[in-house]
Amino acid sequence: MQKIWNWLQNPWVATALNFTLAMAAYIGNLLHQVFCQPVTWAAVVLIFAFIPVVFWPLLRERWPLLHPVLHIVRGIAFCICIYCIVFMEGWNFALPFFIPLGFGIAGLVPHFFAGQMIYQLLQRRQSWVLRGTFLTGILVSLMLAGYSVWDFRAAVPIAKQLALHPEPYTGPHSDAVEWILGMHFRYHTRLEVFDGWRPPLHDPAGMMGFWSIGRIDPIPMALRERVALYEAAFPARDPKANCTCARDRDGRSYESANWLRGSE
Repeated sequence: MQKIWNWLQNPWVATALNFTLAMAAYIGNLLHQVFCQPVTWAAVVLIFAFIPVVFWPLLRERWPLLHPVLHIVRGIAFCICIYCIVFMEGWNFALPFFIPLGFGIAGLVPHFFAGQMIYQLLQRRQSWVLRGTFLTGILVSLMLAGYSVWDFRAAVPIAKQLALHPEPYTGPHSDAVEWILGMHFRYHTRLEVFDGWRPPLHDPAGMMGFWSIGRIDPIPMALRERVALYEAAFPARDPKANCTCARDRDGRSYESANWLRGSE
């Protein structure tokens, strides 16, 4: 057992393991959607944040002057892991039982990376400066999450007003308003396979705001009515987002020509 542990401590082996697990999570999510497609900003942050996580075994002994900056980014990546774990809800307890089937391993990747970062942070050779910069990354993430919650809650009354009087909207909090109107057909809100119509996009900012109001739809309405409201408020945007990562049956039906006029 000690030989295996020592082998895993090799920087190249540890990095290869991290990279394999990251790719397993990515490919697993393509084949069986959990988080759907991250919106552009979320995809950029995800890739940027996990580079120093995946490659940390190799970076640990190199470029020490960059370590404080890398730890800030790793603190952000840690918060992303916690977000993923919270989003998976009860599946966190079921995933270990699906390890023999493969996708249980992919689903536990956020848990693995979060635990790995904590273990590395608690090692004696880690300085208090690096621990402090890691906590700085967490603080930055919490501040951004707080802004997302404030933005979302400010958008709720605007969305409700638009539901009563649909018209093109270009005012404040427009991104959050657009997320609220696009729930259930454009933006994913729950882990379940069907969320109204299977929506293809995942926006963490909207999700955190949604959680802050108890995951209650601010403007509950039939799907086709919601689509019509979305088109009235944001006529320049296509309510049907690119769904190329949807590989299941519902993903293909989303691409059909008449889904907006179809079943709810």
